[in-house]
Amino acid sequence: MHCNIMKKMVFIYLILIVIIANLLLFFKINAFFVFNISLLLAMLIYYFANNSDSEEIIIDKGKENNINRTTFKNSILKLNETGKSIFISHKSLKNISNRVKESSEVILGLTEENNGSVNNLDNSCKDIKNKIDIMDNLLKEAKNSSKLSEKTIEEQNNILNNVEKKVQTLKEYYKEVLSTCIELTNSFDKIYAFTSNINDIASQTNLLSLNASIEAARAGEDGKGFAVVAKEIKNLSELSKTFSFNINEQLNLMKNELDKLNKNSRETDNVIIETSKSVNILNNSFLDIINNNSSLKEKITSIKSNSVEILKMSDEIEKISNDLKGSHCITLNSVESVVKDIEDQVDILDGFQVITEELIENCNTLIDISIRKDIESKLKDICMSIYTTELKKDNISLKSFANKIGANDIFYVNKDGYFEFTSENRKNKFNLFEVNKEAKGFFNSNEIYKIYPLSKREDTGETNLYMHIKRKDKPGIVSIEMPINTLFKMSIKS
Repeated sequence: MHCNIMKKMVFIYLILIVIIANLLLFFKINAFFVFNISLLLAMLIYYFANNSDSEEIIIDKGKENNINRTTFKNSILKLNETGKSIFISHKSLKNISNRVKESSEVILGLTEENNGSVNNLDNSCKDIKNKIDIMDNLLKEAKNSSKLSEKTIEEQNNILNNVEKKVQTLKEYYKEVLSTCIELTNSFDKIYAFTSNINDIASQTNLLSLNASIEAARAGEDGKGFAVVAKEIKNLSELSKTFSFNINEQLNLMKNELDKLNKNSRETDNVIIETSKSVNILNNSFLDIINNNSSLKEKITSIKSNSVEILKMSDEIEKISNDLKGSHCITLNSVESVVKDIEDQVDILDGFQVITEELIENCNTLIDISIRKDIESKLKDICMSIYTTELKKDNISLKSFANKIGANDIFYVNKDGYFEFTSENRKNKFNLFEVNKEAKGFFNSNEIYKIYPLSKREDTGETNLYMHIKRKDKPGIVSIEMPINTLFKMSIKS
């Protein structure tokens, strides 16, 4: 009856394996991994079924000898090793899956960042194109302004050339005026000389008139006619002198005006010379402006050509950016899909972990049932021996005692939970109470020792039995880690 039930359970477990395998394949889990997991689960069920049959034979019938009993325990040990392998494989797969997930998230982040960079590049290209368009419009305006300015400068230059010619003509004219003024001054000097001679003649005539009057007075009646002539000569002399004075006065006025004209002509000539120089400088400046304007036109043309090339390059970059943007969108969607698949895989692995833990727990329960009765008293004896015996607490002595009782390690823990003495060199900063709440509860209890059910180590996957014993030397506990091999050896010997 029991065998039929077990066969049905095996059949149900096999169906579960098939369902789990299909689910794993559906979520794109590696086929080799699925095959290995399915094989391991099948082996586990096979051992469980065989061992259950063996247990039924041993318990119900009690007819098997010690060899069959040893074989049964060895099978359970192999089953435990299989569970350990499943645990380690699952842990490795979980770690790999987590690393792949982290890497995928990093890749996703980088892809999103690259996508943002591509968008920024696209926006930059558009911005460059807009600025080039603005610059092109400004260049067109500058070129038109340059043409207008060149035309205006040419007109002003022509006007300036005409002014320069007129200034030159005016300069020549004022030179002639100045020369005429000089000639007039010389003529005035001659006229002054003439008027001076007239004055001299008038003085001599006046003197002759005076002499004639004297002689006429001497002659009496005979000299009356001569006296009239002398009088007229005197009048003529005075009139000539007056006329000469008036001429001299007018000449002085004219000479003063001529001096002013001469002075103004010289000043005007100097101004004309300076004006001519300024006109020449201004003309040269206009020529420089025309030359610079021509050079500016060439540079504007060159800048426009370069802006056209930049615009073409910007169009090419924009095209590449759009292609890159499309590729990044595809990549981003693919990465997001991969990340989702990985997250689904992690969820499946979490579910598989629950199944694995249940199988391991059932396996540990089976092992505990098969050997606990045989070793219970021996374990209690070991606990009491440690409680009553004052052991040397150096590494060598503790390691020797651990080997003697078949333990992996012995730890002396103080009241705060920190390792004080160990059979292996370990850091004393490790706190047992923080990682094992049951150890803290045992320390606060009135029990002398406590033997815990079998459990698996998270780091190695090994099945061990832990025992806690109160310390007699000081407040604290002694923690013993017993491997399953030692427990089986103790069970076989019993």
